[in-house]
Amino acid sequence: MIKNKSVVHISTVRPLSDVRMFYLECCSLAQANFPISLIIHDDPGKRNIGGVSIKSIGKLYPMHLNLNLRLWHRITALYRAVRVSRSMPAKIYHLHDPELIPVGHFLKHVMKAKIIYDCREDYINYIKIRPGLSYIEKHLFVNLLKLMEWTAARCFDAIITADEATEELYKNYGSLNTLIVHNFPKINYFPYEQIKLHKNDKIYDLVYFGSIGRYYLEPAFCIASELKKRGRKIKWLFFGVINELNWACSEIERRGIKDYFIFEGRIPHEKVATKLSSCKIGIVHWPNLPKLQNNVSQKLFEFLAMGMPVIVSDLAGMRPYAKDKPYAISVTPDDYSAYADAIIYLIDHPVHREKMGISARQQVENEYNWENEFNKLKKLYSSLLEN
Repeated sequence: MIKNKSVVHISTVRPLSDVRMFYLECCSLAQANFPISLIIHDDPGKRNIGGVSIKSIGKLYPMHLNLNLRLWHRITALYRAVRVSRSMPAKIYHLHDPELIPVGHFLKHVMKAKIIYDCREDYINYIKIRPGLSYIEKHLFVNLLKLMEWTAARCFDAIITADEATEELYKNYGSLNTLIVHNFPKINYFPYEQIKLHKNDKIYDLVYFGSIGRYYLEPAFCIASELKKRGRKIKWLFFGVINELNWACSEIERRGIKDYFIFEGRIPHEKVATKLSSCKIGIVHWPNLPKLQNNVSQKLFEFLAMGMPVIVSDLAGMRPYAKDKPYAISVTPDDYSAYADAIIYLIDHPVHREKMGISARQQVENEYNWENEFNKLKKLYSSLLEN
């Protein structure tokens, strides 16, 4: 193992609980004896978690702030990140947010470091559907981000993506060193003994979790309304960050489906498996939006790790992992009747549902696991540290 070659991960946007950044990448690198530090929003001071040295740039700003205040907080966070990173000389700086691209150029040319940019999703198309921005603001942000991504592709030492479409984007920009590192789950976070223990103890029919915006909630409410028309009361569990909870509660009240939904807050990643063990079916009911067409849901693989059958929108990014697979039912996006058909089928056929779940778990154990992905990341790090 290469020693005395430090690595610093930086995020000015994500919480410490971010699964890809902290639990998968940082903790795994620390366990592999890479000297890892993480610059992030946290309680004041410095601490060590799981072998990862945490350096705070202050607490994360409240999500309810208006756009101008959030932008101001992001700008000041960038300044603090630059100041802290200068005090932590490293061989590699690993960046997790698009606004850190200019910081990456600074660190590369001033600190003479290797720079990795971790682009996990299609940020340009996200801006296009972002609420609260005018047409002119969206146009300006999109073009600025395109320029930043182009410079990252041309200048940084490696670009990491979580899906094939984003990798192709950076290749088209001119990047000569791209790597796909999928958000596959760590098997030890989803112990099979727990799955078997709760085999017959299922409280909820369907589950979805994570950062949950209105464009994930609205399709669920439409599906539930369709099921209600058919006389089926299906219990949904949503847990995580629900950005418009007040609207969601009023909407299910208006539709007469209040008793169909349970909303819970964010829980620690190490407790996700316990929560999922109380659910029968995982659902990734993404609408047909540009932002989502090529994304690959991390939740899909965590459902599979729990031995759960999944119902998935038939979008390009997820098609290779769900279309015609023995553990999944793919549904045309926004076809609420087809979703209802799939849900009713799985609820009414528990034996087939169990067989699909067994196949799902086997797929994760054999292929869709972080242990396989981490070998690719470790090889990249070793290569950059040696040069």
